[in-house]
Amino acid sequence: MDGNVFLDNISDGMERAFAYHSSFRNPALTGSLLANTAVFVAWRLGARRRMPHIINSLSRHFICSPEALKNGRYHTLVTCGFSHITLPHFLVNAWALDLFGRSVASDLSTRDFLALYGLSSAAAALVQVRTSGMPVAGASGMVMALSMVVACLRPRESYIVIFPLPALSLTALQLSDLSVGINLLMHYYTRWRLGGGGYRVGGRGGMQAFVTIAWAGHLAGCMSGLGFVYWKRLVEGSNKYFDWINLHQQFFWYDWRVSFLNFGSSCRQFLLRCQLRQETLSKAERRLLEGELDRLKTEQALRRRLQGADGGVPRTMGGGGWFG
Repeated sequence: MDGNVFLDNISDGMERAFAYHSSFRNPALTGSLLANTAVFVAWRLGARRRMPHIINSLSRHFICSPEALKNGRYHTLVTCGFSHITLPHFLVNAWALDLFGRSVASDLSTRDFLALYGLSSAAAALVQVRTSGMPVAGASGMVMALSMVVACLRPRESYIVIFPLPALSLTALQLSDLSVGINLLMHYYTRWRLGGGGYRVGGRGGMQAFVTIAWAGHLAGCMSGLGFVYWKRLVEGSNKYFDWINLHQQFFWYDWRVSFLNFGSSCRQFLLRCQLRQETLSKAERRLLEGELDRLKTEQALRRRLQGADGGVPRTMGGGGWFG
């Protein structure tokens, strides 16, 4: 069957399946989340009930490895993108997939979403297997790709990071910077400084946990997302996507300066609130501190409104969403 016909058939089927519910703006997103959940539940059932035939089947068809590719199981390049064995890995990727997916749900057709998922999963798995020589699984490639697509579709959409720097306000474009920058830095550090890479066991002390993260696969996911954007811009002629490089020329320094100011303001507000809890303050001192707190909050809200494209109502996200 022709690849385009195959994608069209899947797209039409998913649209009909989820058409009854108005909240499913992109059936492919909902279907992807359900598929990830189903595979994770299968892993857990197989492990808890000690069903080796389920574990063996999942290992053969939902994990990409050199052995799988050598034996012609090329479908694992895509199916591994729906596979999570541990609960933390599943929760983080499902949350990030939903967060970024909802941001572009109205802009990506079902077919485009499926094509991006397949492209990013295959690229991430292939690069990771080739660089580390070890098995790989997880939706991190798609999460990274979506972070780049969101940055080019809605670059001014703002997010508030909860961890590791509480109240740090970032735009979608800045999150794409972190997606590329952190993964590039950590891939270099784990591969060349620690002698690891991908899922290869290595590293020193507590850094061993970082060696097990698929940094190279994440980078491949980012590049897949950018490739998708430039294909839509240059080949299909879509005017919905901004140029990622031009966006940086226009907003890079401004965005990071605003984020730095907002973070400093949040720290100052926290200290003022701590001071206001002191019972020994006089009424005049309390009014002075409350006035300063209101001023900082007003300035911060104004900066966020000017920085964001959605009227200044930033989304909230936990730190580490781009680590996948």
